[in-house]
Amino acid sequence: YDAHHYGDEQRFNMMEVHTLTYIDDHPGVTITELAKNWRKTKRALSQAVKKLVDIGYVGRRHGENNSKSVLLYVTPKGKDLSYVHKAFDVADITQTTGYLVSRCGEGDLEACYRVLQVYLELFQEGDQ
Repeated sequence: YDAHHYGDEQRFNMMEVHTLTYIDDHPGVTITELAKNWRKTKRALSQAVKKLVDIGYVGRRHGENNSKSVLLYVTPKGKDLSYVHKAFDVADITQTTGYLVSRCGEGDLEACYRVLQVYLELFQEGDQ
């Protein structure tokens, strides 16, 4: 994946910045929970988290009831990046939606979203 700047000196790939945003939205999440929710290996997520910890965007704390459990939290610097990333995603989605409506029409786009929603539901049912 191409790395992207979000207004500071660091470059982040899609996995790293989405991991950061997820941790911001779910403080105290563990690597195991991330891997389960995202269907990624713990190793892949550990690498992304390690970079985020090393450069000061994510912090680790041991769980109160289980000292082996490592809980993840964003730092103030990480919170700032998460906010910028979310704003970037909203702008990107808005631009993409505008382009699709201009090329296909609003009705076609709504129909496409309905089909995708049903497909997603079917996909999720297969996981259970």
